Amino acid sequence: MKSFIKITCILWITFLMLGLFPLPLVSKITTATANVVDGKDPGSPKAFGMPNLNLSSKDLAPSKTEENRNVSAKPLGLPDLDFSSVIMKTCEESSQCDSGEECINGVCELTNPSTPPTPVDCSGHFTECSAVCGPGMVTFVIDVQANNGGVECAYAAGVQLPCNNGHCKVDCVGDWGICTGSCDTGGTQTFSITKPAANGGAECDFEDAETRDCELPGCLLDCVGEWGECEGDCGVEGVQTFNVLQAADSGGAACEFADGTTQACQNAPCQGDCIWTEWSECSAKCGGGVQTRSIAVSPKNGGAECDGPTFQACNTQSCRSNQADDGKSVEISGKIPITGDTGDSTAPLIIPVTGLDFGLNLAGLQKAFIFFGLMLFGITMVLAGIDRKRTK
Repeated sequence: MKSFIKITCILWITFLMLGLFPLPLVSKITTATANVVDGKDPGSPKAFGMPNLNLSSKDLAPSKTEENRNVSAKPLGLPDLDFSSVIMKTCEESSQCDSGEECINGVCELTNPSTPPTPVDCSGHFTECSAVCGPGMVTFVIDVQANNGGVECAYAAGVQLPCNNGHCKVDCVGDWGICTGSCDTGGTQTFSITKPAANGGAECDFEDAETRDCELPGCLLDCVGEWGECEGDCGVEGVQTFNVLQAADSGGAACEFADGTTQACQNAPCQGDCIWTEWSECSAKCGGGVQTRSIAVSPKNGGAECDGPTFQACNTQSCRSNQADDGKSVEISGKIPITGDTGDSTAPLIIPVTGLDFGLNLAGLQKAFIFFGLMLFGITMVLAGIDRKRTK
């Protein structure tokens, strides 16, 4: 069994060396390997039959011609090896890697090597029309390129197609014509529209064929100005300003004062309106009286005049039956015999007295006259009743 194992070890080591080293070296290594398997100490490299190689960095470095051609040196007679399948793609961010890869430590690596890369379809868009209105062009821009067998875009990047955003707005264009006329009658100019507004464009500020006055060149035009109103309170000194209404032109006379010149002025005296006194008390409490008033302050400097009456009626309501105009009540009472169809009887009699107030003495005399008059009236009525009975 040991012999079989030894033969097997020698065979696989021999085949391995044949693939990596030249035949003379392989035979020596194989012999050394057999010694090791037999339990012998190989010692120095010479035990393997390998010569001492005193190789300096100069011996291992490629020649200048080989370096310029990007050809790697082959020391020790090693065979050519193809490393294209293990070349790693460098990156700074994951967008620079293929689908299914991420940028890790500056190298693109598969995130899931067992999963095949996902197809990525192309996507893009057309830019806005190059013209705001009227004919223009749109350009196709690719946002994402197709990858891993994805569908390509319908248009290549940079393809242009025509576009049209409708009719452009046209603003009105017009101008005032030349000023025509004479210096005596004055000048006139006419507004003419050369391009009417269209498609919602701005209209002109003036109508077509509209006219206005204008200043003819070469005509003498004198300055015209005036002083403004005196500013300030009435009755005190104020300030007024000179305003140029029309500047001199074509050699016309200038104004005496410059525009904006100020000077002191005297404001007109303050106006005073008429002031009435209050109405006096009514001359009577009832039956009609009179109130009067007078002018307390007369108008001045164009103030409002004293319009209106100086007297007016008052307390025009009638006095009560038992109230004189002086507010005193007068009563006359007595027993008066009354005869007639109802029979003889007596009843109290109260007579109201109204009239002018003649004083206390005259009022007493008035009472006496009324008393005797009523007595005579009663006697007359009695006599008339007796007379009617006799005639029946």
